[in-house]
Amino acid sequence: MRIAILAHNLRVGGGASVGQNILAALGRIAPEHEYFVSIPAERGYHDLCRVLPNCQVEMYVGGGGVVRRLRYDRYRLSEKVRAFRPDVVLGLGNMGVRRPGCPAAILVHNSHRIYPTKHAGPIPLRQKINRWLRSLHLRLQLPRMDMVFCQTETMRRRFIKTYRFCKPVKLFPNAVSTKTLQSSAKNRPAVFAELEGRFVLFCLTGYAPHKNLEGIVKTFAQYRDELQDVTVILTVCPEQGKAARRFLRSISRNRLASQIKSVGVVPQTELAGYFEHSDGMFFPTLLESFSGTYIEAMHFGCPTITSDLDFAHEICGDAAIYCDPWSPESIKNTILRLKNEPHLREDLVEKGKSRLQTLFRSWDDIVAIALHELEELVSSNGGQT
Repeated sequence: MRIAILAHNLRVGGGASVGQNILAALGRIAPEHEYFVSIPAERGYHDLCRVLPNCQVEMYVGGGGVVRRLRYDRYRLSEKVRAFRPDVVLGLGNMGVRRPGCPAAILVHNSHRIYPTKHAGPIPLRQKINRWLRSLHLRLQLPRMDMVFCQTETMRRRFIKTYRFCKPVKLFPNAVSTKTLQSSAKNRPAVFAELEGRFVLFCLTGYAPHKNLEGIVKTFAQYRDELQDVTVILTVCPEQGKAARRFLRSISRNRLASQIKSVGVVPQTELAGYFEHSDGMFFPTLLESFSGTYIEAMHFGCPTITSDLDFAHEICGDAAIYCDPWSPESIKNTILRLKNEPHLREDLVEKGKSRLQTLFRSWDDIVAIALHELEELVSSNGGQT
């Protein structure tokens, strides 16, 4: 089978992890197919494409904003894909191509396309316009799609309701990253040496308005005394943009350096040390599709505090405790509950391990199921697998 895979807009964070893990799994379980793969210029993708024996690579350098990206997808990439003459096209980053000339499917995992603006966080007008443009682009291309994948039943239900999509919508969930599984739990990160005797929460995320990091600062500034022996470790760095730098300055401006510490980007191979030595994983996000952070915390036995929202409940179930992410008081109370109830922490760890074993699959299993769905799609449209 000739498969075109579009991954060029999965550049950073969870999106990059999804794209790279899918390509790595294809190299392990389905190297016999012929592939056309569009990838970003960022490191991590080229080596994965090399393990596919019959793979044509198209690299997108990026830059120029959302309009340039949409033009690239609509014209240059569409021509490249049609020249490859695929049996099926799979867009991994919420977008397909114009007139693919064969059955086409997309993985919709950008929850901005599904949830109302309230969940986006404090974004400026320009980002609101970009958000609207991307949602419009998705809406316009859906009539050309034969199948859509969503990561959770929550996303599937919201997607169908939002876009009135009447064709098949299948599940394509997340899994613990292969690189994270290789992480060594023996190494204690240096930052913990200065946090002896403190209750430490690990918040694994880059800067984005919907991650609600401003809510963390607001909570600790408002309840400074009650949270005086609690420290949150963040993974934000100045290189993530002007908003990230402004956020990091707000920590100093509010005199919270001892309670909110940012260590910058943590490689996936070093995550185990942070999860293993933290008292909890703290993720008061406003918007997710399927955050791998949840199942990584379960994998490493780290109890979770997260948002009392539908996406979090589907993944975490009874393996987390929940707060209202828009309420500093609720966030504070939930942190203190986890801090003051050691038996609760132990219970959450056990429930997380059980949930991980019974509900979630490996990347190889997930990709094999999705590949079968694509083969069925090609077959039902008269193609040959």
